[in-house]
Amino acid sequence: MAYQTSRKQVFAVIAFCATKGGIAVDRTVPAQGEKSALRLAERLAQGLAGAAALSRYGDPEVGEFDPPVILASFGKVPADLADVFII
Repeated sequence: MAYQTSRKQVFAVIAFCATKGGIAVDRTVPAQGEKSALRLAERLAQGLAGAAALSRYGDPEVGEFDPPVILASFGKVPADLADVFII
């Protein structure tokens, strides 16, 4: 019997707030698609330090994902942005 995988592309926005030491993750918000993630990231960045839209492929059932792809970032985001992407 062959192993069936349920790999899919997932999208999210990571918002960042200003702290005394720089910036920190404020929240991570799942998005329905690329356009939705881009719009949400741009909107959140207007009221916070910054935000980024990301995507990655993987299997949510087993928790295995490829490295994230940064679609766009707005405002101030950390240089190691891909390391903070968790869904």
